[in-house]
Amino acid sequence: MLYTNWTQRACALVALMLILVTDRAHADISYISDGQMPDFPQIWDGQRLRAICEAASSADVMWFFDQHGYAGLVAHQDPRDPNATWRADGKDLVYLMAKYIYGKDPATGNISNLGQGTTYAALGKYIKAKGMYAGQPAQGEQGLVVDHYSAGNATYAKWARIIGDSSVNIGSMSWRKRNNDIIAQHSMASAGVDSDNRKLIVVHGWGDHPAEMPPYKKPPYQAGEEPYINEYPMEVVNQRASIPNPGDGSVELFRGNKYGEAERMSMSEFFNIHLRARAKVEIRRGQGMDFSLTYPVHVTNDTFEPIFQYIQEVETPIDDVSAPPGWQAVPWTSTSTPDITREPFQSAPPPYEEDPIEPPYLPVQNGILWYTRTDPILPGDTLYGFTFNTSQAFEDQLEDSMSFVSSALSVLIDPESPGPETELLFPILDTCGEG
Repeated sequence: MLYTNWTQRACALVALMLILVTDRAHADISYISDGQMPDFPQIWDGQRLRAICEAASSADVMWFFDQHGYAGLVAHQDPRDPNATWRADGKDLVYLMAKYIYGKDPATGNISNLGQGTTYAALGKYIKAKGMYAGQPAQGEQGLVVDHYSAGNATYAKWARIIGDSSVNIGSMSWRKRNNDIIAQHSMASAGVDSDNRKLIVVHGWGDHPAEMPPYKKPPYQAGEEPYINEYPMEVVNQRASIPNPGDGSVELFRGNKYGEAERMSMSEFFNIHLRARAKVEIRRGQGMDFSLTYPVHVTNDTFEPIFQYIQEVETPIDDVSAPPGWQAVPWTSTSTPDITREPFQSAPPPYEEDPIEPPYLPVQNGILWYTRTDPILPGDTLYGFTFNTSQAFEDQLEDSMSFVSSALSVLIDPESPGPETELLFPILDTCGEG
């Protein structure tokens, strides 16, 4: 009798544990907005340029925000029922993002004047063109902002910590050989978080989906059904997300001769799109009628990391520059800070992975980089004393010029830089503040 009771209790305990484990397995994965992150195809009928992975993942994110508080970020045939025409609207969106990112129309290969030269600029300028960036009238302080995490700052812990219904990531994954050589790079957007750090939850546009269904669907999926949200086995290696190649073809990322040579895919950087800026840049309009005017600038750090570097885009000839005490200034181009403003990368899924890569059209941005090694702008502080002299024509481009504030120095200044966390801002016009 004692044995029977003990057995019954043991069985009940085991059953309870199985229920708890099963419940926990479901609870471990938290999907963004309950699985409503879309998964737009990277390749559409009649497409000439197929290696546009960053355009597909960026389109996923823009559509998501459009449907979650930022209506108007994406054009729809019927804004009241966007899922009904998602294939036509989604194709247009992917192609539009490709024009911003690669500077070419993927349908024809022709150069597009929307090209921004860097993925960072493309994301920011697209959102700003739609009137949804932080500080613009449509959303005010609740507008969207693009941050960038590179090198030592692009940890999986940060990737997972900042993901939420109003904070979405676009990650850069590299296929790497055993000797760490990079085969190619690929773009994926966050779709959720596994609290056990065993799965990378993403969308990345390698499949296609029925037009009569919405462009999103939460797991689980039927046998043979193309997943919308991918849940890849993941390891955290040197604090980075890494997808190992099992070597048996079970993970489609490693199929084909090209990608099959990889030992793993690892994350090298990521963008984070979220609401509310954590810093701001204010530029006073130049006074007078001279050809060369002085533009005073001040930078405010609200809740960002200590700011060691500030970049200001200036697309007119610069005559003179001055810096606050403890800071220095050097000329800047978007190609000189690849750890922040890198060129777009291109990859395509099998069977197109060996397609010849047509070089994107990459205009270069110019400006000034200020930096300090000893006197950062701390949270809650404002620093004055940044000034530059340039043509009065700068006033025509001031509102659209980019400002980048960073938590560390770029490799341009410090080749041993651990990698900065950067926020892209658009300057506020200050007509009455101090210089």
